[in-house]
Amino acid sequence: MEELTLMPGCSRKTAQAIINMRPFKNTKDLVAQLSGVRHLSSNLYECCKDILEVRSSVIRLLNTCERLTAQIANHAARLLESTIDLPENAVTDHEHDEFGISKTNDSPVQLVTQQPAILNPLRELKPYQLVGLNWLRLLHHEQVNGILADEMGLGKTVQAIAFLASLWESGNRGPHLIICPSSTQDNWQRELSLWCPHLKVLVYQGSAEQRKAIRLKIYESVSQPDFNVLLTSYAVGTSAIEDRALMKRIDFHYGIFDEAHMLKNMTSQRYRNLMNFKVQRRLLLTGTPLQNNLLELVSLLSFVMPEMFLNSTDLLKRIFQIYSVSSTIFTYNNPSVISTYIYLNQVIDVFMNLYLEWRIS
Repeated sequence: MEELTLMPGCSRKTAQAIINMRPFKNTKDLVAQLSGVRHLSSNLYECCKDILEVRSSVIRLLNTCERLTAQIANHAARLLESTIDLPENAVTDHEHDEFGISKTNDSPVQLVTQQPAILNPLRELKPYQLVGLNWLRLLHHEQVNGILADEMGLGKTVQAIAFLASLWESGNRGPHLIICPSSTQDNWQRELSLWCPHLKVLVYQGSAEQRKAIRLKIYESVSQPDFNVLLTSYAVGTSAIEDRALMKRIDFHYGIFDEAHMLKNMTSQRYRNLMNFKVQRRLLLTGTPLQNNLLELVSLLSFVMPEMFLNSTDLLKRIFQIYSVSSTIFTYNNPSVISTYIYLNQVIDVFMNLYLEWRIS
């Protein structure tokens, strides 16, 4: 009964009436019986088919994401294996052979054991933050966008800054976009200044006239911006049409989206505006745990991997048109699928343990 009542327009009374009509000989009999009872309709059958079709399509998309996660995990394991003398079985739990990912002997990217040289020498990354930096470098090398989902207080801001510093040292000087809630913008500005003064940061904020002056200055050299990072807030960056036009005009290399749990509803105006920003690569930061709700998960994954979900846009919009974000019809309890979102923490645990083993030996 609970499953039936999850369908839009199917009350407990209606669900009980359908249950009392069972068994049905076949689909034709089901449709005929539904059509022959007052207050019931064959539309209920069509709605049920619709739910199952949509849910299956979403799960297929998530399985694709899971396979990509397995591939990255395999590369991470090979990275460690090539750098550290590990026991033969040290990385077998992360090979994900069930996904058919082929293994090679080439290390995808070099493990860094020291923080970028352009970071403030008076400040030092904690070991787990250095591990996070290696993870971000691996994602960058694999041309995969990511979600840094550490808990609050573990320094996601610092890890993102260290990653930008690593890009700077490799020749990628930006420009990059950092967009965050207004409440954390001052903290971002302060941390950028303290941790990496080499990065030239332009803060885009102020009154309408002040922002206009900043825009005019940017447009004078839009093809070769004289800043490495543009820092702004969600409220400012998506507010007026002129502000949104600026974000679509600058060719940002990386877009770093802080408090990414704000992007869990792909039907919101903010989500649509941010999707139109001109960023080549995306890194999302969040310390808010994701609930086991496929609607929220798919929204985040669609934002962070737009190319993968490009052909499924209509399907995703259809989901949100039929069901509310809080609907439990798409609640999914398979940890392997949810791990597509939170896998970073699992891999960092592996990196951390092996990295410390290597440092001690």
